Amino acid sequence: HPRVRFAALHAIGQTSSDQSPYLQETHHQLVLPALIRLMDDPVTRVSSHACAAFVNFAEETEIDALLPHIPSLMEKLTQKMVLPERVIREQAITAIAVIAGVVEAEFVPYYAQVVPMLKQTVLTATDHEERALRGKAFECLSLLGLAVGRDVFQQDAKEAMQAMMETAGAGLEDDDPQKRFIHEAAL
Repeated sequence: HPRVRFAALHAIGQTSSDQSPYLQETHHQLVLPALIRLMDDPVTRVSSHACAAFVNFAEETEIDALLPHIPSLMEKLTQKMVLPERVIREQAITAIAVIAGVVEAEFVPYYAQVVPMLKQTVLTATDHEERALRGKAFECLSLLGLAVGRDVFQQDAKEAMQAMMETAGAGLEDDDPQKRFIHEAAL
């Protein structure tokens, strides 16, 4: 049942934070495949929560445990970046940012595929309800830049900074989530 799957994912996500790094070190061989499988759940709420639980789990996972799963993860997550449901797009972008942060330079083979999608999100996610999505795209771009290094990111960094400056310069409401993401990206 979807509610049971959702609750189980919530428990995994919370336990990943509360019992880190023990859970990741001792159970990554069981947890990662389960989370990856549940990213394909037909219920959007469940599949997006699988991405969120993955974020909690992967933040403290060692690179060697995560690397074998990167090809299937990136295939799934890039597909989710173009789905119409905003919540799944947000979670996929956050998951990609975490992957890049963990694997760093090993992310380079995926960089050219992901960055145009993030730029497209920045350009098109302009509605009021898409502000968090756009902010997460800004954040992900900056984290990808840190992961892959200056040489790979240099040209895209200019474009990302230009878009962030234009957004910030246009005036953001006090409660606009983009403000926090742009501030963190600029640090």
